[in-house]
Amino acid sequence: MILSNAKDSILEKAQQYQKELLTSFSKRADSILQLIEALASAEKPTSIVELSQEGAFQRSFSNVHKAIDALDIQQQSHMWMKMFFKRLPKEKERPFHLYAIDVTPESKRHSETMEDRTFVHKAD
Repeated sequence: MILSNAKDSILEKAQQYQKELLTSFSKRADSILQLIEALASAEKPTSIVELSQEGAFQRSFSNVHKAIDALDIQQQSHMWMKMFFKRLPKEKERPFHLYAIDVTPESKRHSETMEDRTFVHKAD
């Protein structure tokens, strides 16, 4: 019973976040949300065509471009971050927040570096 209530609570919070995110888009809200869900559910999309074929994206290929064009990332990104961070659980044991962030470098084997920069070494 307790586990079921916890799952319901998490699901309700996710649905609330989804609704708030949906209302934050001024144009093509449904397409943008489906595109986000396709990105989240795709294992490793290598092209926009693959992304448009994900089950979560229930529109045609041309709607991917229309959804991306409808986004106003510079204006809305701060609002989206605030929406996300207000839903993070409150820290109970530490006087600060601790986040795990992936900073793995993206390998570009054939690109040159600037003179004042060095190569990022990583295991192959």
